[in-house]
Amino acid sequence: MNLNQHTFYASGIECSSCRAVIGKAVSALGARLVSLDPVSGAITIECNPEQLGSIKEAVVAKGYALRLAPAACASPLLQPLASQTEKTAFHRAKKMAKGVLGFSPAYKLESALLRNALLSFFLLLAFEALAFLAFFSPNQSLNGWLPFILLIVFSTVLSVAAFWHVRTYRAHFNCMTGMMVGMTVGMIPGFLIGAIVGATNGMFVGSLVGMLVGMIAGAWCGSCAGVMGVMEGMMAGVMSGTMGAMLSVMMLSDNLLPFLAILSAVFAAIGGGLSYLVYKEAGGKLGDVVPVSFISFFGMCLLIAFGVTLIILYGPAAAVVWRA
Repeated sequence: MNLNQHTFYASGIECSSCRAVIGKAVSALGARLVSLDPVSGAITIECNPEQLGSIKEAVVAKGYALRLAPAACASPLLQPLASQTEKTAFHRAKKMAKGVLGFSPAYKLESALLRNALLSFFLLLAFEALAFLAFFSPNQSLNGWLPFILLIVFSTVLSVAAFWHVRTYRAHFNCMTGMMVGMTVGMIPGFLIGAIVGATNGMFVGSLVGMLVGMIAGAWCGSCAGVMGVMEGMMAGVMSGTMGAMLSVMMLSDNLLPFLAILSAVFAAIGGGLSYLVYKEAGGKLGDVVPVSFISFFGMCLLIAFGVTLIILYGPAAAVVWRA
């Protein structure tokens, strides 16, 4: 029997449980797992050369994405794992933040995404102000609506940035990461947009709009993890859409605007954590990712913000809602 050792690389290997899962999958095909390195993602097996393709398919079926190179070389974010000076996730996140803000070549896609988000924010702010002026009746004042204009623009840009970052790397997620991504991306737009529309139009319309946006975004981003990811994203959209609208309706007589501002800041922090997770799990694959297009990014922002604006101004409203 001609047995040789072969090495290939995979992402999503976290602990000894992963070794057990991969070892069983390899053994079921009559091969032997020689070694497994969680840092680089290197998997060394002993098998016949003709078995290699089937073994790789079995590893992918268990939820691990194949890599073309060691993780420590492909992603600068993973190199500190072997360092004695940067052992915590905080240090790695700090390193990534500096790289993105400094437009480091290692994070060129994330830096481009940040640039698109900032530019879209200011352009969309101007478009939203013009839209409210164009569709307002003469007896309405724009000043009273400025907080909601800011909230609409911020929520839209944050949601689209999260969606686009996931879209860039979604082909390289394992099952666990895909489910977490689907839940997070479904939660951000569902909760924020549901809360905004719930305040201006009531819980019924706010819940419907929040659920629709959250379920679509969550299901699409979670689909990289199969049916479980789709279900996770849809459930996140349902829960966040209804919860966001409900909280706004409950706080109409309380400090609603400060609460929505705090809520937006919290979701911005969650979005930053999502970006760190996405890059940590799948970053560094500069040869086969979808490039970030400003036209597509801003077009999606404009479409969502314009739709939300029309619903706020012309959609059905409950008897008791927020008014400027």
